[in-house]
Amino acid sequence: MRRVQSISFLCLLGTICVVNGADFAPAARKLAIVDPDVPGNILNFGAVPDLTDAASERLNRLAFFDALNAANNGTLGDDRRVLVPAHTTFSVMPTIRIDDLNDVVVQIDGRILLSKNVHDYQ
Repeated sequence: MRRVQSISFLCLLGTICVVNGADFAPAARKLAIVDPDVPGNILNFGAVPDLTDAASERLNRLAFFDALNAANNGTLGDDRRVLVPAHTTFSVMPTIRIDDLNDVVVQIDGRILLSKNVHDYQ
């Protein structure tokens, strides 16, 4: 088993990552399960496809963070996969950092775009 001490998730996608993941603690919110067959589908964590406003992009960033944490913590059961579903496009604010990921797979079948709202980067 390969242990990753630290990962900046969106850096894997060629963007700039600078903010510690602890700043993005999962919110206490109830989400609808959109895809019960893939618990790590980011739609299950509140991601919103096809919108490029800053609020949606921040929500998408949080959905990625929550999905990665759930896959890493075993809350998804044996499936340690985070899925960006096919035929979807998610615009996200940059900056997600999560430490100590173990055996988590990020499966990108759709598209992830970096936000163009640079004045809203936080």
